[in-house]
Amino acid sequence: MVTGGAVTVTDHISIKDLSIRDELTSFAHLSRANGRKKGRKARVKKKSFYVMDDVWNRGLTGKDKLVFVYLSSCADKRGCCFPSITRIARECGFSVSSARRALRRLESAGMIEIEPRFSGSEGSERQTSNLYRLIGAKRFSKPEAAPKAGFQPEQTPAPRPRPAPKRTPDPAEEELGGIIDRLELECLGDGSAARAVELAIRDMWRADGISVKGERVPRAQVRERVRLLDHDCAEDALYELGNCGELINARAYLIACLYNAPAQGAARLAAFKEQRRILDRGR
Repeated sequence: MVTGGAVTVTDHISIKDLSIRDELTSFAHLSRANGRKKGRKARVKKKSFYVMDDVWNRGLTGKDKLVFVYLSSCADKRGCCFPSITRIARECGFSVSSARRALRRLESAGMIEIEPRFSGSEGSERQTSNLYRLIGAKRFSKPEAAPKAGFQPEQTPAPRPRPAPKRTPDPAEEELGGIIDRLELECLGDGSAARAVELAIRDMWRADGISVKGERVPRAQVRERVRLLDHDCAEDALYELGNCGELINARAYLIACLYNAPAQGAARLAAFKEQRRILDRGR
């Protein structure tokens, strides 16, 4: 076609051909963009993937190696991860029991360490999952740059040890210790007897109350009797315990004897004084 002295040659292209060419051009740009995006994803994945060459030389089964590879893909920069057993089994394509056995074999082979993780307060803790630590794992990443000359890393101060909590002495326990020292129980002869008397006295002192002849004696009254005990009272209680024959509850009987010993001793002393007074009057 000739226009104004200039010659313009135009190929015979239909509208349909033009639309196909535009679609092909757009597809090519899209493919190149997708290729760049996939390349970035691949590089990121490679940086966070952990491996250990010895996994092929430990005599492990295929399931064991697959579980280890999956844990490697989940691990962070420290080589740690905590997927659930159910997720490991689902991602690896076998049962939960097979996943448990594979984890135990990996732990026995020294490939991983398993640490239970708990949540909740003390006394009501429940296990949530396990922390898996890959032993000797290596990371594909660029080596860290050497520090510049004169660079001093920031030093974090070591945490100060917490002082042990101060225990305020219990006056009641201190008084009980003084009473037991005053009784000189080690002079009773038999070590087991002395120990039995000491334990009985401690039970009397710390209990809310005791039962004597079917009646409940409150703590304050029991402690008053314990304060009146002396070495002779302890010997009298052991003597009565030895003469009573077989008992269902020897400690309860010994406690009752210790409780009654000061009163019985005082009664004997009063009778002795009265007898002595009568004899003196007869002279």
